[in-house]
Amino acid sequence: MNATYQGYRVGIFLKNARAAARRAAENEQRHSEGLPVRSAAGALSEERREQLEEIDPSWCPA
Repeated sequence: MNATYQGYRVGIFLKNARAAARRAAENEQRHSEGLPVRSAAGALSEERREQLEEIDPSWCPA
């Protein structure tokens, strides 16, 4: 979590991105089950997830 790259705290960025990916996956699961979806605020967009996977496919392990 303390990883840095050129002075940027990428460890914290990745922690937050992984949490956003989990929120998006949870929302998608609830939607597919016909349950009400909680707020999409803070959920990672599909476009952003694809961009991160282009950089490193293992950025967000299951």
